Amino acid sequence: MLFFRRRDTFSQSNLTDQERCIHACLFFAFLLLTITIVLFYFAATYKGTDDQRLYYYLGAGISLTFLLLITLCTVMYIRRFYGSVMSPSQRQGIILESDHESSKYSSQHP
Repeated sequence: MLFFRRRDTFSQSNLTDQERCIHACLFFAFLLLTITIVLFYFAATYKGTDDQRLYYYLGAGISLTFLLLITLCTVMYIRRFYGSVMSPSQRQGIILESDHESSKYSSQHP
């Protein structure tokens, strides 16, 4: 989980760990979308043999599967994190935790 760990820098972010995770998932989804589009484009415009076109379509299909999986997982995570099933006391706890984190890091760098 080193990717999501808060780093000590001069410009601190006010994002919670959950928001960082959502941003990372969206970034990876964007990368997979780009790869999928490029592979489908190569498969559609390739002038070689059908066997090699098949590999492009196979790669694009696998990339599309991972894209759908990460998108589905991100949507489920967002619904759980920002879901309407949260009570007001739980929301207040998240806000207090976020305030505590931001004050903890702002006190280290005056």
